[in-house]
Amino acid sequence: VTTNPNTRSLFKSVALREFAFQFKFLPLSEQEHDHVINIINFFRQELYPEDITVDVGSAKASVGFRFPNRFGIKILYNDVENKHTPKILPCYLRDVTTTFNPSNQAMHADGRFSEIDMSIAFTETRTLSKKDLIGDKDTAGGY
Repeated sequence: VTTNPNTRSLFKSVALREFAFQFKFLPLSEQEHDHVINIINFFRQELYPEDITVDVGSAKASVGFRFPNRFGIKILYNDVENKHTPKILPCYLRDVTTTFNPSNQAMHADGRFSEIDMSIAFTETRTLSKKDLIGDKDTAGGY
């Protein structure tokens, strides 16, 4: 026998949706490896905001950040937006993870990695409401 805790849940808020994507790169040439590194560097740079600086005597001090760029993500099938997947609102890049040679330690003859995994995670810029899913006279829905 135990007492009934009479626990109830109260609605407090809507969580921001998050999306994660994983990529495996297997570059076969120096040129392909360089393209992969450029892709990784692009996402790493977009992960962070720019400093807002002020002059303090002969130095600069960071006093804030500009919002990082938002990403527009669409799931395509045959170069057309896939109508069988939910739409995604504009997102901020939240995380970039890279793993070099996750399944082996082999490298190309010039020392470049033979395998690179990259995971990227995004968070939508705002929460959804029921209207975003079903639509109304002003919006198409589908989120």
